[in-house]
Amino acid sequence: MLILATKLFRAPIVTPSAGKLGELGNPIVNPSDAHLLAFHVLPSTLFGRKKIISITDIIVLDPKIVLINSPESIIDSQEIIRVKESADQQISLLKTKAYTKSKVYLGRVEDIVIDSETNMIIKYYIKHIIQSRILPADKVVETKHNKIIFDDTVIAPNVEVKGVPA
Repeated sequence: MLILATKLFRAPIVTPSAGKLGELGNPIVNPSDAHLLAFHVLPSTLFGRKKIISITDIIVLDPKIVLINSPESIIDSQEIIRVKESADQQISLLKTKAYTKSKVYLGRVEDIVIDSETNMIIKYYIKHIIQSRILPADKVVETKHNKIIFDDTVIAPNVEVKGVPA
């Protein structure tokens, strides 16, 4: 099932036995391959520790409900090394600036489409003051904590109009 990441934000996290345990936060993504690793869990108190849910512990990922195995599935963000490394890079895809490899500004990431079966990002919704775009995830060249870089092929080539160079 394809799901928009913004629709998952604040979805209730529940177990079959314990009821509601918290709310889903932002996704944690492997920057090298756009694979979804985990989700932040929104803290229930102002000074709550940073907790996560590994994608492997989620039984049902749906905008209305996130069903997990047990309350023990919500763990400290430092417990899984691969997730810790991605979380430490503080890559938050939503609202991140998007550029092409040749440094053309495309806009900001407004949303991402997640395939809940493969745990992969499929598409990026990019919003710019002039135009919005939907770009495939396979065109991502690099992801950093403050920007995402797409292949130059995502923009139309320059067009010459009656002898006037573009």
